[in-house]
Amino acid sequence: MYAEPGARLHSPEAAVTRPVCAKDLAELFSGHHYYIRDFPPEALADPPSNWSILAQRDAAQRVAGAAVLDIEDRPPTLPSCVPSRITGRGVAVRGETGIRAAATHLLQQVLSDLDRQWPGRLFHLASRYRWLVDGALATGFRRLDTMAYLEHRLHRMTSLEPKHTLRPARPEDLPQLAAIDARAFPNFWHMGAQRLNQLSQSKSARLLVADAGGQAAGFILTEAVLQDGRAEGFVVRVCVDPALHRKGVGTSLMAGAVNAMHRAGMTRVSLNALLSNEDTLAFYRRLGFVAQLRHSQVLGTVTGQPRTPAPRRRRGVLSNR
Repeated sequence: MYAEPGARLHSPEAAVTRPVCAKDLAELFSGHHYYIRDFPPEALADPPSNWSILAQRDAAQRVAGAAVLDIEDRPPTLPSCVPSRITGRGVAVRGETGIRAAATHLLQQVLSDLDRQWPGRLFHLASRYRWLVDGALATGFRRLDTMAYLEHRLHRMTSLEPKHTLRPARPEDLPQLAAIDARAFPNFWHMGAQRLNQLSQSKSARLLVADAGGQAAGFILTEAVLQDGRAEGFVVRVCVDPALHRKGVGTSLMAGAVNAMHRAGMTRVSLNALLSNEDTLAFYRRLGFVAQLRHSQVLGTVTGQPRTPAPRRRRGVLSNR
């Protein structure tokens, strides 16, 4: 059960009614527990103002599960068809008595809270782990897409040279970059200026702009992540103005980012790409990226609307149990 029904541990709209210390949350999102997260553990000590962190306690009053949610209003610069979103930045459960059941119960409680507090929003998350995918489907999430995970060893890409002028992004660039992003990506994946600014503020992030005749032609957002104690590069976003496709802008952006990572001593870069976007996958393969056996399911549901659990296949028989 939650500490108190509907109470959030951290929320932009609700006061903390029964706090859970950041140490407990950090312990849950690390070690031997079952979790996904796309943020550094230290962010739990001072979360962004638009995060909502919901926790679940067991009979012994331990924090048995938690969800870190990014509550995002649709930026006014984006078209009205783009939904306000809730992004699952992290989900963690102890799961000593059944990992799938624990994930299902946690997500049921999370959805109950979101249905009341933020109806009509697209709540989505991505995971390659069966326990979370099954738990989400059991609570009424639907598969939206599949993301491939691709990697490249940096020493094999050092021969790339940018053919366009690259420069660090400036604050005044953000509205134009968000407009390019809106033209380049489907509605579900649009990223507004506020989100771009938030992501680029991390100390490990780097936002580069490709310049064409004094105008932004595209951008790339990268960050350094720790993997087994070593810094590796991760490409968060590559975006090229559709009017300038196939003019080498994307290759220039990748070259500039990869060369910077290589100079910083990183040996590997990774990224995600939708399996449904064949042109993008082909572009990364031409650069030498190799798809790994780590595809993630993108799952979503609309808050405040009826939902039906997906049938579960067990031993060749469809079951809703």
